Amino acid sequence: MTSKKTPRQLLAGVDKKIISLLEERERIIATVRTAASRKKTSVPPPLSTLSAVTSKTLSRASMQQVFGEIEAVTRAERTTAPIAYLGPEATFNHLAVLRRFGKKANTLPVAGISMIFKMVENGSAAYGVVPIENSTEGVVTHALDMFLDTHCVIIGELFLPIHLNLISREKDTSRIKKVYSHPQPLAQCRLWLENNIPGAQLIESSSTAAAVQLIRHKKGAAAIANEIAAETYAVPIRNKNIEDCTNNLTRFLIIAPHMTAMPKTGKDKTSVVCLVKRSTKSGSLHRLLTPLAKNKVNMTKIESRPSRKKVWEYMFYIDMLGHYQQPIIARTLRAMERECSLLKILGSYPYGTHD
Repeated sequence: MTSKKTPRQLLAGVDKKIISLLEERERIIATVRTAASRKKTSVPPPLSTLSAVTSKTLSRASMQQVFGEIEAVTRAERTTAPIAYLGPEATFNHLAVLRRFGKKANTLPVAGISMIFKMVENGSAAYGVVPIENSTEGVVTHALDMFLDTHCVIIGELFLPIHLNLISREKDTSRIKKVYSHPQPLAQCRLWLENNIPGAQLIESSSTAAAVQLIRHKKGAAAIANEIAAETYAVPIRNKNIEDCTNNLTRFLIIAPHMTAMPKTGKDKTSVVCLVKRSTKSGSLHRLLTPLAKNKVNMTKIESRPSRKKVWEYMFYIDMLGHYQQPIIARTLRAMERECSLLKILGSYPYGTHD
């Protein structure tokens, strides 16, 4: 007669299955990497299949965190190329990388957005994470321009909620005379500061992390930054979520060096950049966008930028829902291309969620 298994034994059995599945996952990734190397294409990015997975008990954010940690650990075993992001450490850019790739990810803070693109393009970084727009501050135009200056493409996106905190050694906020932070957080907390620390001098810093580092030994000073900065530099948070706008989000893009045929998930977004043909006729932009309406393709964003090649010539960056390999998207892009002197597909990738 067999004895009934104890809860500990049952858990051990489940853990054994998990390890076996992780090993199988790594074997599949190795096969994909070998095939990609032969075809000289990029490997699909981590977690690219996760958007098609649902759970009855875990939220999407929780699944991203769990699988991000799994990917970070297994990545460390198979590659030394880092993930480049706009530094320094403990900023929202750093937090976005950790959310997407896990806390054990091999990360590299760099000094500028252009450097991220160049490192990804030349292979010294496996991926790059760049901010592209903020829901209250608008588009990061320099990041858009770099897609024309390099061959980098988009393989994913992440929406990061921006929560700002007052960080200080001072327990009594009435003793705070100076508040340091990056210009954007200072602007995003202006009403709270006026109501709670009236008369405090607002001093701009190069980043939120630099602000916390600067005030960690100062009396009568505070910084506005995220929780990871407070944790990194061991300075207490005095007031949480002091941002004036509670639904502030920053959208980040994950970039790779080559176009990758990302698998269709049914929840995809395609990004393109277009240069409309020069014409003396009116309505050129209308003609460019007509195929989207005709084929009932949802355009989620359009942004114009100077082409920097000719005066008063503009590029249009467009996001649309769907995958470029879907017949209706392919047909739409072909029709749009007839109105362009240049149409470049920047990538099709699972679209991010706001949870």
